[in-house]
Amino acid sequence: MKVNGVSTDKSEAIFGPLPFKRGKKFLAFYAQPVWDLDEFNALCPPPENEFYRFTKNGKEKDPEAPGYLDLIGRYSRKRWGYVVLKSLEPSKIEWDNVSLKDPNTWDKVEEELRKELGLYEFAKVMTLVDEANAIDEEKLEENAQSFFQLMLEEVTSESSQQEEAENTPSSEPVSDSA
Repeated sequence: MKVNGVSTDKSEAIFGPLPFKRGKKFLAFYAQPVWDLDEFNALCPPPENEFYRFTKNGKEKDPEAPGYLDLIGRYSRKRWGYVVLKSLEPSKIEWDNVSLKDPNTWDKVEEELRKELGLYEFAKVMTLVDEANAIDEEKLEENAQSFFQLMLEEVTSESSQQEEAENTPSSEPVSDSA
């Protein structure tokens, strides 16, 4: 698909690099947006509420049950871990305790990153993930300014080329009719 002649190629939506020096080498983090949660939903369905409370009307599911809230909390941490994993895929991280194929490890993503990165490095990586996956008013404004600047440059370039073409003498042969 194209929008105004521009391909909607998702592989172009990469944020970074975010480099951290390690001796004479650098760790370079990149992040991409998570386009959908289909894989997450297939591998990690939401927890079923199997907690009940008894009321004067009978037995009903209890959405406030501590056990159910704990399941929802763990599910949310797995979902966030999945988003971080998918976002950081362009960084080609070799995880020690986390696997994209194992939902039981997804809630350990932040733990592993915290263990390997400094406090502020970790915060910057999380900010990079947020930046790749969130669109806010500031980013929309920045995108609009960049878009309008590019449009202005294209119009200016086209005007210059048109003026140049008009001012260039024709190279048609002159007939000798005397």
